[in-house]
Amino acid sequence: MISTFDPAAQEEEKQEKSSGKPRKADFRLSAEDAQQYAYQNLCYASEMAEQMNRINTAENMKKLTGTQITTFLQEEGLILITKRENGFYDRSATEKGKEIGITEIDKVSPDGVEYKLLKYPQNVQQIILEHFCENGTGDGSLSHF
Repeated sequence: MISTFDPAAQEEEKQEKSSGKPRKADFRLSAEDAQQYAYQNLCYASEMAEQMNRINTAENMKKLTGTQITTFLQEEGLILITKRENGFYDRSATEKGKEIGITEIDKVSPDGVEYKLLKYPQNVQQIILEHFCENGTGDGSLSHF
């Protein structure tokens, strides 16, 4: 029997032995689970992540976070995240994001710090869902816009 050296497999085996548990897979929804998603008129990334985690029936999988969703949207050029001098981050919709309906909501913290929250319409929720679906392109392609 001929075997090939696979450093990734060796590392995974090493981690399984050290922790006693297999590593969790990155978040992905099955097509069946994705059909259970209840679209909202507008929602926050954290609300979307919470719902996607709730409908996911796969075992041994990492949870999806709102940060992962916002990172994906930033990579697609739909939102912009900038760091202020005070260490806080500003999130805003780019022109491309505004064109497809991303809404900015101005807020003020109890400490008087102004910030924006972003809400995503159904068409953006669909882009996000398709990106994290195992049958979706997964490449973040916005070719349908």
